[in-house]
Amino acid sequence: MKKVKLMIVGACFLSSIFVAAVASVNHDGEPSAPYNLRWGMSYDEARNIPLYSLEVQGINYAGMDPNLISAEVEPSELNANEFQHVILYFDKKAGLIGAVFTASVDEQHDNKNKLAIVDNGKEGLEIYQKQTKFLEKQYGLAKNKEETVTDKRNFYKSLSECKRKQKEWYNKGLDVSKITNCPKWQSDYEKGRTVVLLTLEPYQITTQYIYK
Repeated sequence: MKKVKLMIVGACFLSSIFVAAVASVNHDGEPSAPYNLRWGMSYDEARNIPLYSLEVQGINYAGMDPNLISAEVEPSELNANEFQHVILYFDKKAGLIGAVFTASVDEQHDNKNKLAIVDNGKEGLEIYQKQTKFLEKQYGLAKNKEETVTDKRNFYKSLSECKRKQKEWYNKGLDVSKITNCPKWQSDYEKGRTVVLLTLEPYQITTQYIYK
């Protein structure tokens, strides 16, 4: 299941080629890549940091740019221990152009009935708000926000239904941006050449950094 989620995240990143880390700012005001990475660094340069666990993914997405390299790295090697998965994206000519950090969210259970799942999104929303505050300090207020889950008693179920519909439309070659009444919980930020998309998904939170 986790592998499938990572494939979906990767596919979404590639189609868009639109973190509680301390992201510094360069002297020219351009935000640095997160976790002491450097935009434009090559795959080999990243390996020599050293990032011993950096490994190219053996997944070929439909329509994938042959010049694009996606590689997974252990979060601990970047001191990104609050995340469970990190994928870096390198262009063979331009170097590092993107990174996706994913944090898992556990299911919540009722205090009285341990077998009953409580689907109110509480833990995920807490992590999301923490990430929001961090990103606002680095990039300013979000340029866009879509926080449209109306049924808070079926929070992740609502998000899952939207993801299912998006995948269905994508597989049919339809324009997913034209889907209406699709519950989402996401925000995006932009500063200089860096775009950041923060998304609360069913039982995981992703922070996508893209260097344009």
